[in-house]
Amino acid sequence: MMFDDFFGPAIIDIDEWRDKPIKHRFIHGSFKNTHTRFILCFPESKNYGGRFIQHLQGGLGGNEYTGYYAGGLYLARRNNSYYVESNQGHSGDLRVLRNRPSVFDWEASAATALFGREFAKEVRFFNRVGGYSSTNVIDSIANKYINAGGYL
Repeated sequence: MMFDDFFGPAIIDIDEWRDKPIKHRFIHGSFKNTHTRFILCFPESKNYGGRFIQHLQGGLGGNEYTGYYAGGLYLARRNNSYYVESNQGHSGDLRVLRNRPSVFDWEASAATALFGREFAKEVRFFNRVGGYSSTNVIDSIANKYINAGGYL
């Protein structure tokens, strides 16, 4: 699908409009035959400027809601963007990725971003997180990201 056959098609298990904390279309899903889970949160069309904000957790990740509950939607709203987050390919047990560490290193986040891009059709990337994970995602598929940068 994205890089090779590792990531199967996206499976959406929640697609609904939510009013809190701010109005947004909430999408939760996963990639078939992987442990990667993700969320995409789209603003109302009047608040969408063709960009997205992607939260990349420090360390090794493992949860697709960390930035969502830490105010990621507000940051996306201020930048006329939709919000993207994944569990970076696992839910805490890294043994599931022992034969392919690049999944939690960058591939799961990149696959999620690219799926969000497909879902939204036209996206510009504006990253507001930092550390090892963000630089690997950006460096690994830099031709897909515009205005990317990280901070600690």
